[in-house]
Amino acid sequence: MNLPEDIKIFNFNKFKKFLEKLFGQETTCQLLNNLGTQDDIINASFAIKNDNGLAYNGSLLNTIFELADYADKLNELLPDNVKIDKSKIYKVCLLQHIGKVKMYEPNDNSWEVEKRGLLYKFSNSNNTLKLGEISSLIALNSGIKLSEDEFESIRVLDKIKENDDSIKYFLSPLSTIIKQANELIYLIHKK
Repeated sequence: MNLPEDIKIFNFNKFKKFLEKLFGQETTCQLLNNLGTQDDIINASFAIKNDNGLAYNGSLLNTIFELADYADKLNELLPDNVKIDKSKIYKVCLLQHIGKVKMYEPNDNSWEVEKRGLLYKFSNSNNTLKLGEISSLIALNSGIKLSEDEFESIRVLDKIKENDDSIKYFLSPLSTIIKQANELIYLIHKK
């Protein structure tokens, strides 16, 4: 599945508008430059394997907006004393997966695509950093300041994959919302 070009461009412009609202025009330009070309960002995939329905050309931005919507709705369900400022939720949702622009590329191995469903592969970088680390570095190198709970929330997916027990007991409310929204994305799109 590929998104039509006009929807991908719409998503990019929406992404840029949200970033500019949160960080200003100069920082947004720096972030977009650090991510790559406009085509790299527009065509980036959210996942590498087609078993979750999220591996397709243009799925990254499309799914980031869906993620932000779920996180915002989860936040609205919480009592006022636990609710998180919407700008923090959108900031983390927009930044958490941006490292995938640099991490994934289309898989040119037809056997892996047909037999294993690996539509994308990891780029040929020697980078051993995890997604949250890459996304955080891109944000920081673009002049975006991250609070402790924002940094933790961007990295929460790395911790889940590491089976870090601290996520069961010590996550900030922001990280808990972001973690749950990510789990919902995969649950809803699982084939």
